[in-house]
Amino acid sequence: MRIRLARLAALFLAIGLVAPLFAQRQPGGGFGRGMNGSALLSQKSVQEELKLTEDQIEKVKKVGEDINAKFADDRKAAGKDMEKQAELRKKISEERTKALAAVLKPEQTKRLHQIEVQVGGLTALAKDDVAKTLSLTEKQIADAKGMADDLNKGAAELFKDGDKDKRAETMAKVQTLRKEAATKFVSGLSAEQKKAYKELTGDEFKGKLEMPTGGRPRPNKTDK
Repeated sequence: MRIRLARLAALFLAIGLVAPLFAQRQPGGGFGRGMNGSALLSQKSVQEELKLTEDQIEKVKKVGEDINAKFADDRKAAGKDMEKQAELRKKISEERTKALAAVLKPEQTKRLHQIEVQVGGLTALAKDDVAKTLSLTEKQIADAKGMADDLNKGAAELFKDGDKDKRAETMAKVQTLRKEAATKFVSGLSAEQKKAYKELTGDEFKGKLEMPTGGRPRPNKTDK
């Protein structure tokens, strides 16, 4: 485990990140390649931020279940083909966005997207719609994707054969690094791009995100 930590630290230093590996946990960051809308909406902190009703929470849960069932065979067919996986992720994302928009109010949909971009970090910045909004150049998009891939590979190595009891702690460290990486990337944008990014992400989301467990979303009892 110590060897993998050292390798991951070296990787991040090699791409210009100076954030300490053992930094304190910060809000934001992403899990894996970022949390999609359904996954974010299963988080209590996001439910509270959006003031979801119990009825909305149940409908959101069903959207996730329906999407998973509908594309289960497609996921198997894609296998380990990276190109097919990318195409499928885009297709699923578009359908999920459309389905969730029918459940949420316009202002909730807008805020969810803001949080999704914040949490998604570099991976979200490289998405077509975000890149277009920020007017990113091809080089900027390639840089974001490259840094995101390095971070994801490093995180996967860090978790491989890791102590299950320390997964939450390890996740916190990875989240911190991902947030630092996204901050570093945004700092290099032009003034106009930074302004667009601020408008796209809105106020900082400070809610706590828990590791996805696949369990039932917890209702927000404050807004029925």
